[in-house]
Amino acid sequence: MTHSPLSSRVRIAQTELLYFSSPLRPVLHAIPGGILFWLTFETVGVTASGLWFAALMLINIGRYVHIQVVRRTPREALDWNRLSRLFVVGSALVGIAYGAGLVWFMPQLSEFLQLAVVSVAVTVIPGAMVSYSSSWSAFLVYLAPKLGLPMVLCLLLGDAFHLYLFFYGLVYLLVLLTLFNWYYKTLVETIRVRLENADLLATLTESNEKLTALSTRDGLTGLANRRHLDELLEHELVAATRHGLPLAVLMLDIDFFKEYNDEYGHIRGDECLQALSAMLVSTFKRRTDIVARYGGEEFCLVVPNTDAEAAQDVAREVQARMAELDIEHHGSRVSDQLTLSIGIAAWVPTPGDTAGDFLHAADSELYAAKRGGRNQVRVHRRDDGATAGPAD
Repeated sequence: MTHSPLSSRVRIAQTELLYFSSPLRPVLHAIPGGILFWLTFETVGVTASGLWFAALMLINIGRYVHIQVVRRTPREALDWNRLSRLFVVGSALVGIAYGAGLVWFMPQLSEFLQLAVVSVAVTVIPGAMVSYSSSWSAFLVYLAPKLGLPMVLCLLLGDAFHLYLFFYGLVYLLVLLTLFNWYYKTLVETIRVRLENADLLATLTESNEKLTALSTRDGLTGLANRRHLDELLEHELVAATRHGLPLAVLMLDIDFFKEYNDEYGHIRGDECLQALSAMLVSTFKRRTDIVARYGGEEFCLVVPNTDAEAAQDVAREVQARMAELDIEHHGSRVSDQLTLSIGIAAWVPTPGDTAGDFLHAADSELYAAKRGGRNQVRVHRRDDGATAGPAD
């Protein structure tokens, strides 16, 4: 399992928070902006206050539209570095709008109204700490003009009232930066730990899946192994018994496979087993069909809702598909290519039947087919015992 570097993923998560945590945040500036307009329009003039308010809202409506577009775009198509920069630019514009407005309004207002507009402006900042908590850059470019421009103005005016406001702003600024730094570090660490835990969980899940595959799958063919076959067959037996449906179990064995290994070698023998496995998997595609390696050159098929006659058709189809593989076998005494002997157990199970009954019956018919000359299909029916037939 591969991941992009953790630091890069943390930065992406930080940017995601900016865009996805509070999409309505920009339009909420209508509230403090409206209050500032109400406090200033009589003194400054409706036109001046209105232009400032319109500029503030235009900036934030643009930010709102941008955020909505980002939220509707598939995340894999987003350029997170570019989005982070755009968000910082938008934050700076909002901070400049507030700071420029205060610098414009304050010299024209009474001391009482100056305190009022400053109070409204600074009251919004704690909310911005939460909104921008995942980005130092966004918070700084918002805070610097919003507080910095009025503080410079107060310092330049130089009277006692404005110096008081300046020192109040300086203390407030230091408190904000200290709190934000703590909040930012805590949030980033939380994101990092969450991603590390997600990676750990994914790794554990992948490891568990591999262990499960190792414990339930045959290493050479990838088919279900004997242990997993027993579990799956038991499940299908319970279902067939409950619903009164027939169940077919087919045991397959490659004829004269020892001779094949002796003549062609074990590597070719393994390749033969893999080819047969692939053919069986491609033939039995129903979700309930089970293909398993029973052991050595012996395979087992479990075909639910299939009676004895249909199971014989299935067996002969498997033999035909095996013939199509055209794997030569000059050591065979029944054909010049690999062939299969197949034993079938098929009936409607009753509550007393076990998975072992089906496996034993199918295995018995398999060996009857081999004793009868190989390359045959034999079937065990609960009602009339066994019948045999040579392969077509």
